[in-house]
Amino acid sequence: MKKILALMAVLSLTGLTACGQSNVAATVGAVTISQTTLQETVDLVLAERKGVDPSQLQVDTGEALNRNQLQFYIYVEIYEAIAKDLGLKISTTELTTARDDLIANNGGQAQFSQALVGAQISSENIDKYVRLVLISDKLTKAAVASGVAETEVNTQISQLITKKAQDLKIEINPRYGTWDPQGVQIVAAEAAGDAVTPTK
Repeated sequence: MKKILALMAVLSLTGLTACGQSNVAATVGAVTISQTTLQETVDLVLAERKGVDPSQLQVDTGEALNRNQLQFYIYVEIYEAIAKDLGLKISTTELTTARDDLIANNGGQAQFSQALVGAQISSENIDKYVRLVLISDKLTKAAVASGVAETEVNTQISQLITKKAQDLKIEINPRYGTWDPQGVQIVAAEAAGDAVTPTK
């Protein structure tokens, strides 16, 4: 799991503007990420935390959790768009095998579930996460096969994602904050309120 999070950390995205339509959390090209979807995901993440020892976790809460989950959905759409452009296919067998491998490598289903909670990935988004891992791996292999030095692979992928993000003209509802292209993250805006209020 650390691999995809580390890759996200080196990305540099730009071109994000305000998006204030009703029930729209963000748009990525033609794809709309609704506030309803975000609300449901935040609630599920919080519910699944109840089954693990919180003292072992360093996780977001409140507005920070809202931004974290919205950012995850944005990354999913960017990666999927790149995969489509490059003709990268993820078969059902690949997805299932990769998911099973992750479970096995994390000590079984129980420990894997706890690892997901720690990574703030809801159970409903496991396949999306696994697809991110697989797309990342395929991009890395393609870059190396084309002659890119391993030390330059992350830079090459970062540039690719930067360009795709610009092409997609990503927009974010300002109530969730603003986009920081240098830190590659959604940051809290002074006037931002609780766009998603977790249900009890």
